[in-house]
Amino acid sequence: MSAPTEALPSIPASYYENFLESLAQIVSKLLTDKEAETVLASIRSFQDKLRRLSSQNLTRLQLEATAAAKERQRIGPNYCQHQGKTCTQNCTRGFLKAFAAGFSIKYLIGILPLLVTGRLFKRPGLLKQLAGRDTAMFALFLSTFLSSYKGILCLLRHFRKTKDPKSDRLNAFIAGAVAGLSLIIDQDKRRRQSIMLYLLTRSIQFSGAWLMKQWAKHRKARHTRELAILKEKVDREGFAPGEPRRLVVKKSWDDYLAKYMQRWAGVLVMALASSQIVYGFLFHSDTLPKSYYHFLLTHSGWKPDIGGMAPSLIHGISDTVCRLSEEKGSIRMPLDTTSREFVAQTISPNIATIIPPKIRHKFILCALQHPLDPSCTRSKFTLFRDEYFRALKLYVPLNVVCIFLFVRMWA
Repeated sequence: MSAPTEALPSIPASYYENFLESLAQIVSKLLTDKEAETVLASIRSFQDKLRRLSSQNLTRLQLEATAAAKERQRIGPNYCQHQGKTCTQNCTRGFLKAFAAGFSIKYLIGILPLLVTGRLFKRPGLLKQLAGRDTAMFALFLSTFLSSYKGILCLLRHFRKTKDPKSDRLNAFIAGAVAGLSLIIDQDKRRRQSIMLYLLTRSIQFSGAWLMKQWAKHRKARHTRELAILKEKVDREGFAPGEPRRLVVKKSWDDYLAKYMQRWAGVLVMALASSQIVYGFLFHSDTLPKSYYHFLLTHSGWKPDIGGMAPSLIHGISDTVCRLSEEKGSIRMPLDTTSREFVAQTISPNIATIIPPKIRHKFILCALQHPLDPSCTRSKFTLFRDEYFRALKLYVPLNVVCIFLFVRMWA
């Protein structure tokens, strides 16, 4: 037998009577006899209506509380964490919101480059084309992924019948693994690969953060034990002459390592990732997605400077580095020839057409890396300036649109 539902406390009728009587006495002192009688009659009428309404409301609230308690007993305990909604309502709402958000973001991201380049004004029909099957399938994948995750999570919670947070971790892992199969809905192979790589890097990031947290807990527990031992020693023997009167636990090597990693781990990961990407870009370009390969060509400055000859230049750099490393020859440019003549004779006549006729570079690879400028310093400053404005042109509109969408969505 469940405990009976506790009734709401009733408000005594004298509460309203005393309040209204006091109000009537104050008013009567401020008015004439005729006006006072009129006001008192209105107050008494209002008093009767208030008493009837309060009694009806208390009865209605008590009935609603009883009905809600019976409904909870009929349904059973609620293991889910979405308050005020059923599991079906929560999944449906998540599906609709994710579909609307995914469709809007995909559509606006597709429009931005067309607006920047001005193609949208020349071909307005692109607006309808961008809202086609590809955008709808991406939005369907995103909404199916989120709603299926929520649905499977609710199903596992009710099936396992537990509210333990540690047990819920397994529920979330299983729900995420099954919901990830919805990626098959998205028909764009390149986008599927990008999403897969993004989620992989995120999972590695979360795993690293969890390991760092467990390591911090282990070090804190060790410090607590060492501090307790030190306190017992001080209580037993006291402080040595001249020793500072405070308890200090000496730091070990892993404390210094943890401090170093917290400060510099991001920089180290960025350096390692960049070195691997640049190596793949120069020597194994076939391993990169075509879209990312062209992205690197553009933002390295080669494609804007030399256009369609940029891929040939990449292959020329790769072949030259491999040849110089095998032959163990000099990396300096001969003094008796121009860069254009040397590249035409030893590397490629096609690549030599990029280099202006009278330019002389100091090193062979410099003639390939910045063929239009013999100065390494000036060419890198020029690249930095141009790339800075290219990045602003690309990322500022994207971030503005995303911020606007999410602020409107979650407001």
